[in-house]
Amino acid sequence: MLPGVGISIGLTRLFWQLREAGLIGMAQSSVQAMVALMNEADLPKYIELANLLRAGGINTEVQLEPKKLGKQFQYASKAGIRFVLVLGEDEMAKGTVSVKDMPRELQYEVPRAELAKTLRVEIEQLAAMPKGLAS
Repeated sequence: MLPGVGISIGLTRLFWQLREAGLIGMAQSSVQAMVALMNEADLPKYIELANLLRAGGINTEVQLEPKKLGKQFQYASKAGIRFVLVLGEDEMAKGTVSVKDMPRELQYEVPRAELAKTLRVEIEQLAAMPKGLAS
């Protein structure tokens, strides 16, 4: 038997309270875009879209858990992911992707072929803004 001293203050609860009090901020995610899971049967199409964006230099993740769209938006917001990409039946038929810019609370459609370029421009514009205006 080894002598020892321990302490448990519940770090998860402590950090939650510090964040709620505004004493610490949320870490910014390295993920720039998240592809929402609209239909599990279309997962290969969502992965294909993510790979297209990754090839275009956009850090992208695919939501793999079937959740309501609102919950997926909440996840992205809490994780600091700027863009949520929605590829539903309507968008597939039109060859577009719906883009939800989380911090700006804007939603718009972009032709799929122009998606990576459009998101890169948005990211570069934000990076070029003075620090006080970018938030």
